[in-house]
Formats: sequence, C-alpha cells, structure tokens
Amino acid sequence: MIIALMASCFAFAEQLTVAPDPLERRLKKEEFQKLPPEQRRAYLDRLSYINNGGHVIKANTGKGIIKVIVSSDKFDFAILERPLSAVEKFMKIRVEVVRGESATVENAKNRMTLDKANVAVYVVENPKLPRLLTAPEEGWAIVNVLPLNEGSPKQEVFERRIIKETMRGLSLATGCANVGGCMQPVSDIKSLDFLVAETYPLNARAQIYKALEEFGVEPRTEASYKVACQQGWAPAPTNEIQKAIWNQVRQLPTNPISIEFDPNRGK
Repeated sequence: MIIALMASCFAFAEQLTVAPDPLERRLKKEEFQKLPPEQRRAYLDRLSYINNGGHVIKANTGKGIIKVIVSSDKFDFAILERPLSAVEKFMKIRVEVVRGESATVENAKNRMTLDKANVAVYVVENPKLPRLLTAPEEGWAIVNVLPLNEGSPKQEVFERRIIKETMRGLSLATGCANVGGCMQPVSDIKSLDFLVAETYPLNARAQIYKALEEFGVEPRTEASYKVACQQGWAPAPTNEIQKAIWNQVRQLPTNPISIEFDPNRGK
C-alpha cells in the first residue's frame, strides 16, 4: 500500500514537470522556469517547429561533395569529423570523412573519380611523400601522417597535427592560401604545433566558394519552412503544422491596401 502510494506521488510529481505540447497549451513564464533544463530545450524546440515548420533545403542546391579519405590506421579518423562538420555547417557544403584506399601523386586524379569526389583530401602513410602535397588545379591534396609523427609526440599532439594539416590540405586544394586561420606559412613541425587555428577564417569563404564552383561543389540553400514559403521555394507540406504555415503565407490579405492613381500628384 505504501509503495503504491509513493509510486503514485512520484508519477504525479513527474506530470507536474513534464512540458506540455505547445500546440495544446503554451506555458506561462513561471511554469517554464520550473521545468528541468532538458525539458526547457525540448519545449523551445517544439515551439520553434510550430512557429517555423522546421528546417528545409532547397531542391537542386548543395551539389557536389568534398571527401576526406583516410587510409592510415595510426589514428581514429573520427577526430576529423568535428572540424569538418563545422566546415559543412559554416560553408553549407557536403563534406564526408570516409575510410578508403591510399592515393599517390600519379593516381590521385583517377582515385577522385573512383571515390566519386569533386574535391578530395587523402590522409595516407607513405615514406616516399612529404608532409603535404596539393594540386589546386585538380582539387586534391595528400596528407602524409608519417612526418607528423616527428619527435614521437603524445597521441593527442599527433592527432592535432593531423587535424591541422588535413584542414590546411583542404584549404590549399580549394585555392585558399595564407589568409589567416589555419592558412598561415608552416615551414616545419614546430611551426605547425604553434598554429592554434584548425580551420580557415571568415574572409576566405568567398575565395573558397569560387574555387569550389569550378569543381562542381555548390552551397545548399536552406531555411525554415516558413521562410522558404515566403521566398517561394518551399516543398509541399508534409504535416499539419507545415500545411498551416503554407496556407498562412499564401493566403490573400483580408484588408489589402488600396492605391488610387492621381494624375495631378507631383505636378
């Protein structure tokens, strides 16, 4: 009996702290502040979706892809996903990190075709290659991890070198050089270690877009469903919330402005 009563009390307390669907009832400020942080975020996310209809991408935009292809097994290639996902979000272009075969200067262009990449950075182990090779006229770079192990550094230092050199390779392969961020002169491992930035700066975006366009990589157009409706390119609604936004944006005004022509005005 006591256990059942306690369970009932806990269930009631939980109901008091669970955020309702904003479609059913909007919370007052005091109610919202009583919610746990994770439920506040969930409530705000749901409210944003109700008001804006979620996130959509315009059809036939975001063409082409940049691939970072890792053949080395000296590190977990997942370390490259964070900086590259930031590039994808910042530049609004497709970027993937995958495991694949190695490339050399002689076959890099052919490997890009086989790997179905518009721009490619190959992260390899090759004792015959320097630390970094790039061919911006063809859109590829090769990062050799063996020279990055100079001095037998800790794994953390080794991986940071790989990240920075990979980002430098991507930047150079897309025609961006010495503009700040990770794109600064690096003559040796010591200067690479002193390099703090792991990506290119804001002022390089226009230059990189121009180079990417030559290789068939285009940024995607994305917006909230509401903005897409206002701009005239939204896809057909997929649920009742989007349908309501679609109808609201497309409906004619109830009290349109009436403008009468006055031939004498301005004389």
